[in-house]
Amino acid sequence: MIEVQIRKQGSSAIMTLPSDALKIMGERIGNTLLVDVERGKLVALSKQVKPRLDEMLASFDKKRHGGEAMAFEPVGKEVL
Repeated sequence: MIEVQIRKQGSSAIMTLPSDALKIMGERIGNTLLVDVERGKLVALSKQVKPRLDEMLASFDKKRHGGEAMAFEPVGKEVL
């Protein structure tokens, strides 16, 4: 568990997130978090947009990334 201290800044209460906490969450400086309180616990969720698989595949450039995506024969129980 990571311990942080609540401080006053102007008329607001602030807490600093240690870099280890950001790393665990996969966040970085400048990202936005959604904060909620659930059963007395502060919960911070990532607001970063995660790309969907179909969007990533649509942006795949076969010429730039070395030819056909499926240039190999199946070796197991792959679904084609």
